[in-house]
Amino acid sequence: MITGMVIPPGPRAESSRPSRRILARARLSAAIGTLLIPWVAGCAAMNRPSGIELTPVVSPPTRVHQQGKFVWQDLLTDDVDAARDF
Repeated sequence: MITGMVIPPGPRAESSRPSRRILARARLSAAIGTLLIPWVAGCAAMNRPSGIELTPVVSPPTRVHQQGKFVWQDLLTDDVDAARDF
């Protein structure tokens, strides 16, 4: 018998249980999903019309919405001091 010789362990038998790393990732994914889904739903709810009546850009107002159309509208005020502070 030879002393001082280290015999490496044999290949591990694959178990049917998932590893700890896989379980940790699954738990993290579930936690992120649990927080992310209500946040996305809240953002989607914020895109609803708010009921604020805005000044029409054209006269008479057409209620036609054109995605990406550039509109320039000057902002006017009678209170110059408040505008300067703004």
